[in-house]
Amino acid sequence: MPTIRANGVWLYYEAHGAGAPLLLIAGLGVGSWIWYKQVPAFSRHFRTIVFDQRGIGASELGETPVT
Repeated sequence: MPTIRANGVWLYYEAHGAGAPLLLIAGLGVGSWIWYKQVPAFSRHFRTIVFDQRGIGASELGETPVT
């Protein structure tokens, strides 16, 4: 499972395809799974990156307050 540590919190992400980067950011309370129908189409033309926001899905909430 690909993760990256940002500000002391582990975040889950996926990258699909190649080309210019396209970052898909889900709304409040949903994770990367919300993009499952769009990723195949976008990844034919872009390096499509999706992630689970802090405290959602496979990403940690962490111990510091979210502001």
